[in-house]
Amino acid sequence: ATSVCTPSATHLCLNRGRFRVEVAWDADGTSGAGKVVPGAAANSGLFWFFLPTDWEVMVKVGDGCASNQHYGVFIAGTATVHYVVKVTDTRTGQVRQYENPAGQAAAATIDSNAFDTCP
Repeated sequence: ATSVCTPSATHLCLNRGRFRVEVAWDADGTSGAGKVVPGAAANSGLFWFFLPTDWEVMVKVGDGCASNQHYGVFIAGTATVHYVVKVTDTRTGQVRQYENPAGQAAAATIDSNAFDTCP
């Protein structure tokens, strides 16, 4: 399932382009794709939903292959709307999804065993 991740306005390519990250949101009858905040780092980036000056979700995909033989996914959000973060390993096609329910403050997500696809 190998594919090339090309960064766009609505998804990040993290960890040397190995992982594609996108966010979908919905609130009060409207929905959309999270927009990437320019200037993402190699392993992490930010998304906004309503205004480019109001960042909603940060996602990091960490390479833990040397320590636990997994890639980890870490998410921090500042929203109370429903959203789903989708992380795809472009080499294997494996997908992990993380969801924040509507009306709840986003909790931090720490999934240090997300992908057992090292290297």
